Amino acid sequence: MVDGKYWNQKIETMPTEELRKHQLQKLREKIKYCYENSSFYRKKFDSVGLKPQDIRTLNDLSKIPFTVKTDLRDNYPYGMVAVKPEEIVEIHASSGTTATQLSVLTRKATWTCGRKLWLALSTPLEADAKMSFTSRTGMVYSRVV
Repeated sequence: MVDGKYWNQKIETMPTEELRKHQLQKLREKIKYCYENSSFYRKKFDSVGLKPQDIRTLNDLSKIPFTVKTDLRDNYPYGMVAVKPEEIVEIHASSGTTATQLSVLTRKATWTCGRKLWLALSTPLEADAKMSFTSRTGMVYSRVV
């Protein structure tokens, strides 16, 4: 958990080159997972000629097409899902007052991670951490995302 200075000390203090390798590995894993588990993303990647093995460097991030709000609307509520239906534990939806509702589906693992983050942010900071709650929140979000 948070020790007052780092959310994840190993990642936040690793040398730049090692961090870049880690980021590339995670990017490749996510692209492969989305391609193999979501028909929406497979079609989106195929439409621009992108296959998971095409991601070779972090610069290849620019090859990945954006997901836009109309994608969310056009595929409401389950069209973009990349997990089995039984993994979904929560559904949040907008009111849809200006258009089709938008939904966010949450898996148990995501919910658990979010709960841990909330607990970490709700815990009082130690005096020697020299960070306000706001700066800590910014730090955590910049590391998690």
